[in-house]
Amino acid sequence: MKDTFNIIIVVLVIIAVGIGFFLSGWYIFRIRGNMPFSFMPGHHQGIASSINYINAAELKALEKGDNRVEIDEKSNMIIFKDKNITIPVIGAEHDENIENKNSMGLFFEVFGLKNPDIIVPINARITLMFINEDEDMVHGVLITENSPPFSTMGMMMNTSLAFNNGFVRPLPEARENRYPELSNSFLAGKSGSYYYICQVPEHANSGMYGRFIVKDNL
Repeated sequence: MKDTFNIIIVVLVIIAVGIGFFLSGWYIFRIRGNMPFSFMPGHHQGIASSINYINAAELKALEKGDNRVEIDEKSNMIIFKDKNITIPVIGAEHDENIENKNSMGLFFEVFGLKNPDIIVPINARITLMFINEDEDMVHGVLITENSPPFSTMGMMMNTSLAFNNGFVRPLPEARENRYPELSNSFLAGKSGSYYYICQVPEHANSGMYGRFIVKDNL
């Protein structure tokens, strides 16, 4: 009889813990949808409503810079000198030609460059525009104080944001010439060398990262 009672207690505790996880997950997804690690696996009511969608022509236009941006293809570097900056970061269609057991062929594209160094002046107001071009995977972007090598699952718990709001949450896969886009703004208020990464587990350590440098004199 005592053993039966103990089993019932254990079952009730497990159920209570499960309900707690469910409610906390619901809160994060529904109420706190723009958290750095909130995942967006589909187009659910109340979750994806703030996401914009662009077409292929609009996506291609974002690959071009203008006279306010220095694009150094040889050094794989992009330099911004304005104090109000929009950085279009594309979660590129993964490259199956470079897939292997240590990499999923993942990378970012910025103005046509793959994982470039991005250099901005201190105290610049940054609009981080993220577009997911990948039709097979969710992707996001986050600027972190952490540096490589990046762990597989540790991204979720041990990643330090370099700047308040310096991220765009993971976005759903692209579908039929519709590419999800979302932006977030932040102030690059401290100089230093940081990294922009995809915060989805295993993506950063599979090649989806680049340097984000804030300079005092630019």
